[in-house]
Amino acid sequence: EAAALTAPSVAPHKGHTAPDFPLQNLDGQPVNLDDLGGQVVMLNFWAVWCGFCRIEMPEIEAAYTTYHKQGFVVLGINVGERHDVVREFVEGMGLSFPILLDGDTEVTSAYEIRGLPTSLFINQDGVIYAVHVGPLDKASIERYLAQAGAQ
Repeated sequence: EAAALTAPSVAPHKGHTAPDFPLQNLDGQPVNLDDLGGQVVMLNFWAVWCGFCRIEMPEIEAAYTTYHKQGFVVLGINVGERHDVVREFVEGMGLSFPILLDGDTEVTSAYEIRGLPTSLFINQDGVIYAVHVGPLDKASIERYLAQAGAQ
């Protein structure tokens, strides 16, 4: 088991460093959170079967499209679903932000995610500064992004 996934001594909540993880994207390439230092990162835990996840996806895509050139990274972490199901959904929704597969739900468990969708916002120093349970809208995303600069 990867050392990065050992349970942190402090749960990954607001004010704590976000645990690194190795997950693969839809193309099979590994993505590690620690490689994204210096950028504001939103982790969005979601599933195809989740109705609220479907509702928020266009809002997340719009924010990513608007702000990614300014260093805003979105990682959509699919919880426990098959690659082909996830790819079909992503292509159907026209999503351009990276989608990672947490097939065995180890990362979801490490982050103590209890409900979907859940989004965590991580500042440039790797510290979680906001946790949002439930669907995001444009105003909420922009409010969280504005907070990143105030940390």
